[in-house]
This record gives sequence, structure tokens and C-alpha cells, in this order.
Amino acid sequence: MIHYLKEFKHVFGNCGIIGLCYLAKTMLPNIENYWQNPILYVTGVKASGKTEFVKSMLHLYENKECKFANFKNVKYESFRACLREQNTYTKILHIDDINKPLTTEWKEIIKSAHDPFHSKHLIISGEQDLSNDVSLYSRTIHIELDNLYLHIHDNYDARNALKALLYIRENAEVGFFKFRSSIFHFLRSAIKAEIIINASYPNAEGRLKRNYASLLAGYLYYADIMPFTESEAVIALISNLSKQQIMLSNEKKGSF
Repeated sequence: MIHYLKEFKHVFGNCGIIGLCYLAKTMLPNIENYWQNPILYVTGVKASGKTEFVKSMLHLYENKECKFANFKNVKYESFRACLREQNTYTKILHIDDINKPLTTEWKEIIKSAHDPFHSKHLIISGEQDLSNDVSLYSRTIHIELDNLYLHIHDNYDARNALKALLYIRENAEVGFFKFRSSIFHFLRSAIKAEIIINASYPNAEGRLKRNYASLLAGYLYYADIMPFTESEAVIALISNLSKQQIMLSNEKKGSF
């Protein structure tokens, strides 16, 4: 289990850190909807590793807790029903292969994943740039995979790390860490995360800061079994937050 986490972080770098923080967030005791479920948006050019990233990340869950849908085949009505159903066996919905502009109807249903009555976490992956429609306004985590060092083909260590990760994924029984329910530990992690995010990037949009604070709180809650330090988690999250804030600022400038 710990070996798998280490290989995942080694292969995907900062993207892996954010992915593991996201998974930790999905396990938090979400007291009175302290944070709505964040959407994780995995984007990148063709063959950049988006699907492998999501498959490897979701392998840490039991299969029954994840539901996959290819965007080419999924129906709007069935997805909406799946998002709203109170099914405890499905924790995360993954929509893959979004490679064309979304209709207004689809934008709204994806953004509605933040509504309090939805119990699902949502992962979106594809080539389509959703920054101004979904990524920004629904506080999506934006991961760029096309710059990973893994794609330097003569990188021997990177290739071996990927082989190790895929081997574990295909051959090992790997379950994500068991759910903990410590209210005191949760509140302490949540408060510390908000303080750190506010201090690190005080001028960021409030909704973006809250979303990244939720991911950092996930790390702090499960820090004892994570294969990276608090400093590494903060650097990765703040770097991603900075990118989203820049996109938001550019979008606002373009609206005048």
C-alpha cells in the first residue's frame, strides 16, 4: 500500500501529490458540508497520461466505489440520475474523454456536483479546455500532465517507476486507507489548512482557496501514511492554485 503511494507520487510528481490529496479529501468526515465535494479535472494533450493517471489513482479504491463513463456514450439524463442517487457503493464518478466543447446543459450538471444534496465526487478527464466554463467557476482542480518528466523517453528511472506502478496496479490487492472518524483531528486539520492557504496566497479567489484548503486538509488528516511532506503538499497545491487564479484573472479581464 505505502509502496504504491510512493510509486504513484514518484511517477506523477506534483500531479500525483494533488491526486492523493484529492483521494484523502474524499475520505474526510464532511461535517455539515464543511466543504462541498471538489471536482478533479485532469487535462492534457493526447497520450499525455490522463487515463493512466486516473486509473492508477482509483485503483486505491475498491472497484464498487467508482463508476466510469466515457463521455462519447454517456447520456445526460443517466448521468444526472447517477450523480443524485444516494448509493453508498459508488463514491466517485469518472467521466473520461471529453474532447469537444460542452453544451450549456452539460456545463450546468457538472457544476452542480457541488450542490449539498450530491454525495458523489466527480473526476473529469479529457483534452477539452474547460477553464472558463467548469474549471474556474466550479472550483475544479486543474492538472496538466503533458509536461511530466515521465515523457522524457531516455529517463531510465521514470520508466522503471511507471513499470513498478503498473505492475502493482495489475497484480496487487491495494485498498485505500481505512476511513477514520476523529472530529477533533478533522477540525484541527481543516483550520490549519485554511490558515496555510490564506497565508500562502492571500489574494486568490475565495472559492479557489477553500477548494485547495480542503485538499490540504485531506493531506494533514492522513499525513502519517502519505509519501510526501507537508511542505511538498503546500508547494504543489499553491502552484496549482496560482495557475487557476491567473486563468480566472484573465477571464475577468476578457469580459470587459
